[in-house]
Amino acid sequence: MRKSLENVRRLGLKEGRRAEGGDIEVLGCREEIERVVEGLGGGSGRIGYVNWRSGWADAEMGMRYLRKEVEETGRVDFRTAEFERLLFAKTDGADKVEGVELRNGEKIYADLTILATGAWTGKFLDLRGIASATGQVLAYLDITQEEQDRLSKTPVLLNESTGMFVIPPTNRVLKVARHGYGYTNPVSMPNPERPGDTMRVSVPRTGVDRPNQWIPLEGERACRAALAEMIPSLASRPFTHTRICWYTDTPKGDWIIDHHPRYAGLFVATGGSGHAYKFLPVIGDKIVECVLGVETEGYRELWRWPERQAEDDVWTNDWRGGVKGMVLDEEMGKGNARYRAGPKTHNPGVVFT
Repeated sequence: MRKSLENVRRLGLKEGRRAEGGDIEVLGCREEIERVVEGLGGGSGRIGYVNWRSGWADAEMGMRYLRKEVEETGRVDFRTAEFERLLFAKTDGADKVEGVELRNGEKIYADLTILATGAWTGKFLDLRGIASATGQVLAYLDITQEEQDRLSKTPVLLNESTGMFVIPPTNRVLKVARHGYGYTNPVSMPNPERPGDTMRVSVPRTGVDRPNQWIPLEGERACRAALAEMIPSLASRPFTHTRICWYTDTPKGDWIIDHHPRYAGLFVATGGSGHAYKFLPVIGDKIVECVLGVETEGYRELWRWPERQAEDDVWTNDWRGGVKGMVLDEEMGKGNARYRAGPKTHNPGVVFT
């Protein structure tokens, strides 16, 4: 939280109360936190800050807009198909990737294949000790139009002691979630780089795989407790549906954006560690610069292919809530983890601790 505050100060934002034209207000006590959240609970924080220039973005609409912009260039041939595997080969004794094979058996060849498959990347390359898929809990509840009108004007609430956060609602739906160490979902599968070998890695398990999947009881309780702290008036409101959001975690939270050190013809762009979407306006340009070998103010060095660490599973050590090492199936087996049928769905910010 303190590093985040220093970062916004470096951006030149004016410090002081909003009524006096300030952009950021440092909140030195519980009473000041309660003042800026306008009658909400505000969480369990003791100190924090509010950034009145901050906000949130609609990820789905952002991606739809970007897709439209790219389509209008006329330079991209979009294919809707399921990716099965990379086409590994040897040429004059050197390892390379020649393209990809789709689930229907079709092979697409390319001089350069860019693998940007998010939390599924560990299925197509052996990333043990380099990056892991971790699942984060989200819970949704329906609210009234009056609640929508009131809460839509409140800040984003983020408790860096627990990782829990609440975003202002849209369309009379409120979301409460946790930025945590998350759950791994380890499965045994063929090692894509070594035919005949198997590997055990964490891969996403989503509502596509199990439409009735509900989050583990541990995660539901955490969301309920956060709601009771941040918006007490909704503390007993039932959740209508839940989701697990999958990250690609790296040890330091740095991206992996680099040519693969072993396979010619393969470039990898992954490792968002839960922070990927906010870079949408710029990350594509930076990836292209890395592909072309253009110097990017030190970022290329930061994003280079990392050394493999001793442990297979990776959790990013930034401000994470929850407990490190939780396994999805183990947590599902505790208490009364629920599986429910339900509809499928694919402002300023207060930070406190």
